[in-house]
Amino acid sequence: DTPATLKPLQPGENPTSKITSEQIASLKTDTLHEGELRIAVSILDGVVIYTSGLTQALGYPKDMWIGRSLIDFVHTKHRASFASFIIQSIAELIPGGSVVNGQRNVYFCCLRKYRGINKGYQLNDQRVNYLPCQITLQFRELPPVGDTFYKECLIITAVPVRSAYKYPLENRKSPKFMT
Repeated sequence: DTPATLKPLQPGENPTSKITSEQIASLKTDTLHEGELRIAVSILDGVVIYTSGLTQALGYPKDMWIGRSLIDFVHTKHRASFASFIIQSIAELIPGGSVVNGQRNVYFCCLRKYRGINKGYQLNDQRVNYLPCQITLQFRELPPVGDTFYKECLIITAVPVRSAYKYPLENRKSPKFMT
C-alpha cells in the first residue's frame, strides 16, 4: 500500500485503536521461553498493543498493560535512559531484525511488578517492587489488513535477570580469607 491509499488519522484519533484482531493474531505466533515476557508497542505513541507472559513474569492480569504507555511500567530511575535507548534503537533497526552491524540491541532495566488491588481506598506504605530484566528489541511490520493505518510495532522481549541473592535486601557475607 502507498501512503495515498491509507486512511489518514483524524485529529484526536488514537492510532492504537486502528489495530485489527488479525494483526494482533500475527504477533501471537512467536514462542516464548520460560519466564520471558513479550510486549508489542506502538511506534507512533508508545502504547502497549499486545503482551504475552505478563502474568507469569510480573504477576499482572492478562491484558492490564494493553492501551497503556510502556514507560509507566519502567523504574523511574531508568525511564529517561530507556526512552533514549528505544529512540536510538528504532533509528538503527531494520524491519524483522534485531541486529545492526553485528550488535544486538540489549538494555537492562527494572519493570514494575504487580502489587494487587487493595480493598477500599486506604493508602498503604507498601513498596513498589521491580524485576530486573534484559530487554531486546525487534522491529516488526504488521500484516496489512484492508486500509488500516497501523503497520509497524516494536517487539520487546524481556528476560528476568536472576540474582545471586535469595532475599530482598540480603547482605552476603564473604568467607574469611586465609592463606
